[in-house]
Amino acid sequence: MTIRYGRALSVRSSSDYSGFMEVYREAFGGEPYFETYTDDEIRAIWDEHVSNGRIILAWDEEDLGRVVGFGCSLPLHHAHHDVQEFLAGCIDDGLLPEDFSFDNSWYMSELGVLEAYRNRGIAYELVRNRLLDVSHIRAKYYIMRTAHDKPSNSRHLYEQLGGQPVSRLHDVSDTAQVTENESESAIRVYLFGSSGEALTRITRKIAAKQSASATEAS
Repeated sequence: MTIRYGRALSVRSSSDYSGFMEVYREAFGGEPYFETYTDDEIRAIWDEHVSNGRIILAWDEEDLGRVVGFGCSLPLHHAHHDVQEFLAGCIDDGLLPEDFSFDNSWYMSELGVLEAYRNRGIAYELVRNRLLDVSHIRAKYYIMRTAHDKPSNSRHLYEQLGGQPVSRLHDVSDTAQVTENESESAIRVYLFGSSGEALTRITRKIAAKQSASATEAS
């Protein structure tokens, strides 16, 4: 299996967009969220990230370049208003580092991999590529949100990179994710950390996994 990673730079590739839609529906339609999305809602998510942030795609080159995963990120000041409102309160109450701000932080907004391609290191590579982007534009911090009331693979991943939880939980039961998209996770936890430190950790972790795989193959 040959997986290629790269940034989606425009909306011109219909195959990339339809692949993104397929992965998005499967990733968020299953555990822990069980959410439902219309085509228009997914297209709005795609357009927002292409215009204001980043979308990193993973393609299976041995399956005609099929999209099998994605990772999205946005400058924090472009995150959804409920995220901004919650984090503004956390900043005001001293729950984040003193120098954490909307100007030096990026929101790791979306991450998904087709179920058939999971446990192959694809999510780690997608996160690494996002952190590379963030580091290149000198964003000091990343922050992400995931389910607190349900098991979350992404939480475990970011904890391995040194991610620290914000001590206040976010009740999203009155947001569109629950009221319209029917999410089964109404309580979210945020994890934050140094972009540069996380990039160093995940690069080392991927290199160690590759070295171990090469040793086993030999």
